[in-house]
Amino acid sequence: MVECQEERSQHKNRAKAMSLLAAKLKRNAVDSQRQEQADARRSLVGSGDRSERIRTYNFPKGALPITALI
Repeated sequence: MVECQEERSQHKNRAKAMSLLAAKLKRNAVDSQRQEQADARRSLVGSGDRSERIRTYNFPKGALPITALI
């Protein structure tokens, strides 16, 4: 709901109130769209737990350890 009593003319007040209402509705639509995108992105990223992370193994001077399976 929007109310405007800044002008002396009822027609100008109504036009101004309608433009304020349109701006408010557009802002709400954009905010809800951004929230949906953020929720979708959050569900794709995951929680970042230890099991979900990509672990890089840094070996000294590029040497790989040799393990013998006997």
